Amino acid sequence: MKNKIKHGHRIIAFLYLVALGLFARAYLKEIQKADRYGFNPDYDAEERVDWWINSANYFKATGIPLMVRLSRDRVAPIENFSLADDRLHPLLAGLLARAQDRPADRGTLTVLALSINAVGLLLLSMVLLCLEMPLSAVLILLIGIRYGIAGPVPGPDSYSSGVGYYALGLSALLSWTPWFWGRHDGWAKRLSTSSLGFLSLNLVTLLRQPVGVIAIAGCAIVWVFALCQQRKGGRSGWGAALWGIFILGFALNVPSLLLSVRNCRYHISPGQHVPGHGVFHSLYAGLGSELNPWGIIALDDEVGPRRVAQIDPTIVFATPRYFQAIRREYFRLWRESPAIMLRIYRGKLMKTIAFPFRLGGYNIYWSILFILILWPLLNRPSSISGYEMQPALLISILWLGLFILQGVFVIAYGKYLYPAKPAVLLILCEFAEYLAVGFIRLPKVFER
Repeated sequence: MKNKIKHGHRIIAFLYLVALGLFARAYLKEIQKADRYGFNPDYDAEERVDWWINSANYFKATGIPLMVRLSRDRVAPIENFSLADDRLHPLLAGLLARAQDRPADRGTLTVLALSINAVGLLLLSMVLLCLEMPLSAVLILLIGIRYGIAGPVPGPDSYSSGVGYYALGLSALLSWTPWFWGRHDGWAKRLSTSSLGFLSLNLVTLLRQPVGVIAIAGCAIVWVFALCQQRKGGRSGWGAALWGIFILGFALNVPSLLLSVRNCRYHISPGQHVPGHGVFHSLYAGLGSELNPWGIIALDDEVGPRRVAQIDPTIVFATPRYFQAIRREYFRLWRESPAIMLRIYRGKLMKTIAFPFRLGGYNIYWSILFILILWPLLNRPSSISGYEMQPALLISILWLGLFILQGVFVIAYGKYLYPAKPAVLLILCEFAEYLAVGFIRLPKVFER
């Protein structure tokens, strides 16, 4: 029996190394095209890209991060000019420019975007290995070669890294899976997966805070269920409770913490703008993706400031007063026009679900519905491994549902929703592995 297990582990190790080699080859091939991707005149980059390049070059020249040069003798914190608080982009771009010994440009940011996708997929693969789901760990690397590394449209802006953000968020949620287990070796799994999850959650929050906030919400949901499972199993749950409070609280505040470290280290006065992305700013602007009586236009970042200026011209954009005002205005629309708001969100939901992502000619979400319909018939696997894969599979489905809410609450935009397709493929892989190990019991090397 031991020989069979060792032989099976060698097969898995060989397959993983082959997949890792192919993944690395694809990544190196893509970064050689970075300049071509980055300077594509048809690429629709937002204003933040220019601020990132400015900040990265200032960091390269002076060693002071997250500042922008306005003139030869004048600099200011980047948060005063870029509402999109994806703060790790200019910091990492500056480090990359230093390593390459060249000024940061759109090619540098494109290399960074490709690297974010690669690192996110690698971390997700490592988490799946820790959860003893080796087939899914291998297949996510192969899926990443086809759908992940280059992203939907390779380029310097944030949405080119959408697959990486999705993978980092899923890694953070999956890191809670061992807390559902009651095995004697649970602490080893908890330590490894919790470390990877902590890293992933903070990376996604610093790289793309809207996705990070969704991941924090997802982690909170899974955390509550993990606590309930521990109490149900007769355990106190204090370890999970304390770890959850720490990891969620730290991730919520890590963007502000990064700016505070900069301010203290280099004696910089705090920026006048809120360092956060502004949830209600996005919610209000997102109403414009459907017909509405208020004149809100989709993807118009000025619609919020214009409305607040009508309410109080003294309010400055992206300050605490601005976000308080836009929050009150958003809830006012709900109070005064609930039927219109429900119609808007119903239309956005239908557009998100019906977005033309296909798998075998069918909408990708049919496969998720198929799994959920079968679930009551398949929730009694005949092995320990099958029981342990249940939370991981359900968490993956939960994260997909939370992620596509971007289309419902903001806009059903293909560049944002693109990760849904590789995500569905991963869920199908996890489901197949769950069936193979829990029911068919092939191969038995996965049994402990």
